[in-house]
Amino acid sequence: MRELARLHPTRTADLFALRNAMVADPDAEVRRSAMARLDETGARQLSSYLRDAAHDPSMTVRESAFLALGRARDSSALSLAARAIRWDRSFRVRRAAVLFAVRACGGDALPLLAEACRDPFWRVRVTARRVAAAFDPTIDVRSVAHEPARDAIAEIDDPDPAVVTARLGRIHSRVEPRALVPYLGHAHQALRRIAVREIAARGDLETLRAVLDWLRDERVPYGPAAAEATLVRSGARASALATQILDGEEAPPHVVAWALDSVDVVPPWLRSSSLLHHGDARVRRAFARRAPEFAPDHRTLVEAMTFLLGQGDDHTKIWV
Repeated sequence: MRELARLHPTRTADLFALRNAMVADPDAEVRRSAMARLDETGARQLSSYLRDAAHDPSMTVRESAFLALGRARDSSALSLAARAIRWDRSFRVRRAAVLFAVRACGGDALPLLAEACRDPFWRVRVTARRVAAAFDPTIDVRSVAHEPARDAIAEIDDPDPAVVTARLGRIHSRVEPRALVPYLGHAHQALRRIAVREIAARGDLETLRAVLDWLRDERVPYGPAAAEATLVRSGARASALATQILDGEEAPPHVVAWALDSVDVVPPWLRSSSLLHHGDARVRRAFARRAPEFAPDHRTLVEAMTFLLGQGDDHTKIWV
């Protein structure tokens, strides 16, 4: 770290040393610090390495990569920013991606800003609204921004989640289960518990279908676990929904994988075996887990497992 502090990106030899630290150092803090030392010129020269760093396992490195890409004005990285805003689990990375998008891409980033205004974490929403308004004062950010956990029910709305929980505890039987779905991702544990309990007890199939959206949103630390708990406690209704999905309903891969794991009635082999060739590894893994129940005979099962072993997916091979 002391050696990095002496490096200056205006000197060619030092720039190469910073590049080497970014790419090869096993310490994430060293990689992050090397990127932080890049000025605009240095960041432009090393922009290809910064784009690679946007996929780094360390969230601090990914955050620093987007900030450096912003200094480089590298508009070609806009797709990386979109991916981070939609899927990255770290709010710091998503916020850095928002700042990069505005600084490097200007007006082209406005649709992405509108999406960031609906981020589940308030720090990202506030940043997106602020930079959107600064870039174009005519934008009404209120028209594109909403707070998922506070739009549900006006009668119990309050900035204090403990107050919301207390009010909901008194009137929960009068509240439609569908209105409680946004609270599955709330940071307040007691509020999540009420939402899980009431949706599992009274939610219809369409409500449970809305719960499925939380399974893949890893930007919210609590959402996927709360959604899983809700679906497990829903029992026969969740199994009926899983059957509908496997009957050929169009669904994203994470939902198909959940349906395979959750269905009680074994689907016909000819229909379920088509999932052997599914493009998403999560679906193939779920199929591998349930195939012994689905297969009509031992020979068919062996043929299916042999096919999966040849797919080159290590996680699926473990299940096989």
